Amino acid sequence: CRKSMLRVAFTSIIAVLVIYGIVSFFAYNTWYNITMDEVLIMYTSLNASDPLVLIARGCVIICVIFSTPLLHFPCRKAQIRTFFPETTRNEESFSWFVHLGLMTLNLLITHLVVIYIPQIRTFFSYGGAVTANSLVIILPSLFYIKLTGKGHKPSPREAKYSIGGSDFYDAPKTRMFAIIFAVFGSIFLVCNTAMLIYKDLGLGSDDSGH
Repeated sequence: CRKSMLRVAFTSIIAVLVIYGIVSFFAYNTWYNITMDEVLIMYTSLNASDPLVLIARGCVIICVIFSTPLLHFPCRKAQIRTFFPETTRNEESFSWFVHLGLMTLNLLITHLVVIYIPQIRTFFSYGGAVTANSLVIILPSLFYIKLTGKGHKPSPREAKYSIGGSDFYDAPKTRMFAIIFAVFGSIFLVCNTAMLIYKDLGLGSDDSGH
């Protein structure tokens, strides 16, 4: 199972890297320093009825149509397990009200984001500022602090691959480093989000011409 998941992950990453690399290469070789974020819009402005442009637009539509349910399913599943764990014990505890309510809420939020955010880059900027710090710094540190709390006894595998033997997992110094990482990660998250808001509100622009 692990090998299959790794194969899927690596295949997806390589495919995305190749596709984005090809698109960026031809876009920059076509438009040079005036290349916009939305490459497809620039090609559409030349000839909207070109078959290749129509095929590209159709592929984008198909990607969006199929990506919504694929992303919505794990999102709803995580929400149910986090906020309504009692509905996941068995088949009898399943709640259609929770299931359909979260589905409606997620789709409503998605539609509002599409309607009121003019550029998808803004959404990705905020998502990256939050998720990057959370996944790379904050959450691993918090998980480490939680898993190595009082009463934790490392397994032989943990003791074998740890630094300093089994005492490594109970060392207050190591937990202190984890706390420091979590605090700094939270600070970075707040600062990055604040700078994005500052930029989007136009407070950082200077219209005086200097």
